[in-house]
This record gives sequence, C-alpha cells and structure tokens, in this order.
Amino acid sequence: MNLPATVEGITPVLKETIDAIDFNHSLEVDAVPVIGWEGYPYIEISGISRPVVQVTESARDEARSRFDGLERAMQRADDKDVRAWLINVGLLCAGKMSREDADAKVRAYMPSLKYPSFCFTDETRNEAARLSNGWFPDYDKLCKYFDDVVQPYLDLKRSLERIVNALEMPPLLEKPKRVTPEQTEEHMKTFREKMGLSPDYKPPKRGMRRLGNVLDSDLSPTQQKQVRDELAEKTRQRIEKEKQQTEPEATDEMENEAT
Repeated sequence: MNLPATVEGITPVLKETIDAIDFNHSLEVDAVPVIGWEGYPYIEISGISRPVVQVTESARDEARSRFDGLERAMQRADDKDVRAWLINVGLLCAGKMSREDADAKVRAYMPSLKYPSFCFTDETRNEAARLSNGWFPDYDKLCKYFDDVVQPYLDLKRSLERIVNALEMPPLLEKPKRVTPEQTEEHMKTFREKMGLSPDYKPPKRGMRRLGNVLDSDLSPTQQKQVRDELAEKTRQRIEKEKQQTEPEATDEMENEAT
C-alpha cells in the first residue's frame, strides 16, 4: 500500500513516545504527555492520578509537522478518482452484472465512500475485488475494508495530537544555597538601616523569617513604622521575659548571702 509520506521515517524518539501513549491506550488508561516533567511518573489531574509520558521538544516539533501532513492526507479523495477506482473494481469482479447495473452501483457508492485518496490505489482495488463473488462488492464489506485501512492512521493522528498538545511544566526551581554568616550580617545591616534601628539591634529568632520580605519590598513610611513598632514590642517582651526568669535566681543568691 502507498503510505502517506507523513508516516514514513518517523524518528526513534517520536516512535518511542507514540508507543508509550498507544500502550497506555490499549490498557484503557488515559496517559498524560508532559514536557519538562521531572517528578513522580504519575500526575494528578482533576483528582485522578494518571501516568506521565515524557515528551521532548524535538518530538513535539516533529509530531506537529507530521500531524499537519496527516490531516492533509486524510482529506476525502476526489470524486473522479473514486469513480475510476470503482469502475476498475467492477471490471475485475462484476462479470455477471450488466453494464447498467454496474453503473448504478458506481453512482450509488460514490457519495458515501468518504475516504482518503490513499484508500483508492491499485493495491486496494485488487483487495476489494476479492471481496466479491462474481458480483460488485457489497457496500458494507467495502466500507469495513476501508475502515480497516484508515484505522492505523486515525490512531496515529490521535497520538500525534496528544503529543502536540502536551502539557508544559515549569522547570524545577534550584534549591536555595546555604546562607553564610557574612551574608546574614549584611542582611541584618541593611535591615537596620532601612528600619532606622540602632546598629546593635538584633531581632528575636522568630522575626528573622520576616526580614527577607521586608528587605525585598518597598514599604511605605506607615508600613515601616508598623513593622518597626511590632519588632520593638516583640523585643521588649523578650527582654521582659528574660528579666523575669533571672530575678528569682538573683533573689535566691541574696537570701543565701544573708544567712
């Protein structure tokens, strides 16, 4: 059979991707083609866990080109080509039919045979002629034959379309590098200057996480005052708590000295 040029010479990378999609389809599993996926081999979509099929950029580009070519190849054949094909089939197999009956068959079949041009070749003509038994092939047998011819291309088209429409995942962010003590001190210096705090000011540990947000954003004077007041209040509470914890110890020492 003369295959459409778009399905010839598929690269191994694209073929491997198509095979993976077709394998899952044969298991009635809706696999998800994804570009740039570096995680677990399953992805959750709408609450359903589905297998992931890795797709490369080159495979998607090739799939797009072949999909466009296959769509053009799948367009309905010209009526003249279909008529000529049917007449040749009649010459091969309809020896017991009159010319008028054969012409009537051709006219009746033509409008309904909505198949691509690659279905109407010398090879398919010979195959179709074998479906008859001295008469013109039955319409249902002829359609079944053409459906079998077209189905592999429909399957390929479906897989190519899935690859063309593959999901694009953002690249994974690099893990943040460990902050050195020098960088932490520089961070604190910038924060103190921006907040108008004294050079020896150190916020409580719980407030350290907020420093990055403060430094990386442009706060209005009112917002700066709110942050400054909040940090000052937390510092006052910390100092008061530490003072309360040390006072009993000091009292105990005075009482021991007095005795």
